[in-house]
Amino acid sequence: MKGLIAFAGASGTAAVLAAAALIPAGTAWASPGGDHAAGNACSVAGSLSSPQGVSYAPTDGTYDVKGVLDCTSEEFSHGVLTGKGKGLLGCFGGFSEAVYRIEWSNGKVSEIVMKSGDFTYGTGSYGTVTKGALTGSHVGMAWGRYAAGAEYKCAQDAVHSGQFAGGIGIH
Repeated sequence: MKGLIAFAGASGTAAVLAAAALIPAGTAWASPGGDHAAGNACSVAGSLSSPQGVSYAPTDGTYDVKGVLDCTSEEFSHGVLTGKGKGLLGCFGGFSEAVYRIEWSNGKVSEIVMKSGDFTYGTGSYGTVTKGALTGSHVGMAWGRYAAGAEYKCAQDAVHSGQFAGGIGIH
């Protein structure tokens, strides 16, 4: 997020390592009742876009996120992620705040407020479900952005869109 920072889909390792510090250890995450009481782990993939683009030098900017989730919970097994963020965006570092919406396949909706940190091609985020299904749950996200060649484009001009893939933990 704000992590439009380098649209590096290939380098999700950095994002996963960063988010590992944000997500509690173990798999027995506490959550408000139901099928998701042990937590919910999801894969997520989608696209990022920034109207002003993200360049080598970090600057204030905005971004949009669209993605699809596949999760371990039976009740919250699939979802569509959308959101908007703003903050200091750059190809190799930055930070931002975003509001995401997940429309779950069971008809329920969750709104999540997140803070993100970006470095090289990865984004690590932590936040809380503030409205709708799973309100009060903690959320950790990590993903890699962009694709090969983004460095060159970033150094020459700006990256306006790209792909991401990673994971989300809701507990």
